[in-house]
Amino acid sequence: MKKLIISGLFMLSTALLSAQGEYNYTIEGQITDIKDGTKIELQGEVGTDLSEKDIINNGKFSFRFHQISDDTIPVYLTVYDNEIALPKRRLWVAPQCKTFITGNGYETEIWNVENSLPIQIEENRYIAASRDELKQLQNYTIEASRISKQISDKGLSKDEWQRLQSRLLLIRDSAIILVNNSFNQELAIMRTAENEQVLMEKLMGYSIFFIQTAQYKELVQFRQFFNTLPKNIINSRLAAEIKKGLNPVATDLIGEPAFDKTLPDMDGNKHTIAEFRGKFLLLDFWASWCGPCMKAVPEVKKAHEIYKDKLTIAGINLDERDADWLQASQRHGITWQNLHDAGGFGKSLHKQYQGSSIPYYVLISPEGTILDIWAGYLPGDLLKRLEAYIK
Repeated sequence: MKKLIISGLFMLSTALLSAQGEYNYTIEGQITDIKDGTKIELQGEVGTDLSEKDIINNGKFSFRFHQISDDTIPVYLTVYDNEIALPKRRLWVAPQCKTFITGNGYETEIWNVENSLPIQIEENRYIAASRDELKQLQNYTIEASRISKQISDKGLSKDEWQRLQSRLLLIRDSAIILVNNSFNQELAIMRTAENEQVLMEKLMGYSIFFIQTAQYKELVQFRQFFNTLPKNIINSRLAAEIKKGLNPVATDLIGEPAFDKTLPDMDGNKHTIAEFRGKFLLLDFWASWCGPCMKAVPEVKKAHEIYKDKLTIAGINLDERDADWLQASQRHGITWQNLHDAGGFGKSLHKQYQGSSIPYYVLISPEGTILDIWAGYLPGDLLKRLEAYIK
């Protein structure tokens, strides 16, 4: 009788689990040239309770877990090399297909993930395109992590601290080059993208990287590609976030015709914005009371000298009094087109270009189309941006 009761309870619990929709997921791996006893962990997305651990022996590891739905889900593998956690590797899994992983050593970024899921197959295409870059980027990430720990040691000599800092800067610069190369390698995959989610996540990652590291040439190429995407993708929520990040100032004006207005120069002659067509045109909104505007003058002057054959610079002064504008222009030696908008800060032409601060820059194509808009002064920033557009 006792056995019958236990058997009945087991059958009942199994039936309940099936009714609740519990599904089993399986991941197995075979890795060469990796130490026995290497720790490996599997985790789910943030907010989930999925967390499994295993030890790699004879190159083998496996994970079997269950979920209450049969969704295709992302999971993350973390491998430990001498107690140092390597960068997490994402893969996609589902209960209806087994996932098998192969690879060599601790190069987790380029381990092969094999299953029949379209989203994983799509991610594999990107990895194959930038395999060499991913491998080296992982090495740099690990080295940077180790150096950061060393730098935190208060017993370091000044010379050793400076040496480590210099190495970190070199790693950063080398990593930037690798990411740029990776982007160029993966562009061909993006143009033939078969999975919108993977594409948008890729684009989001690159847009953030290029903006944070001020990679203006790559941003131009990125924007050009982004603007060719189908409308149904451009109108998605994630695309809207990317667009906002790419053009944090007046995003809806990029690609639109430039606004026109008649403004006086220092001699009282009237000029329109339209008359400067035929070359690139940089509108530089400034005022005598704006410290950053004055700090930017030497760089604007340098841009004027470098690009004088291809670029017209038109300073648009926003001082309320003509006298303040004229005195500041003479004091700082402004020799490029120098116009005055009596409408003032936040009004008139500055308002049309959605300006909320100064210095405020608007770059216009030779045909009169708005190419780029940005605010504020950061040394070297203006020249880098112009270099990205003017060949």
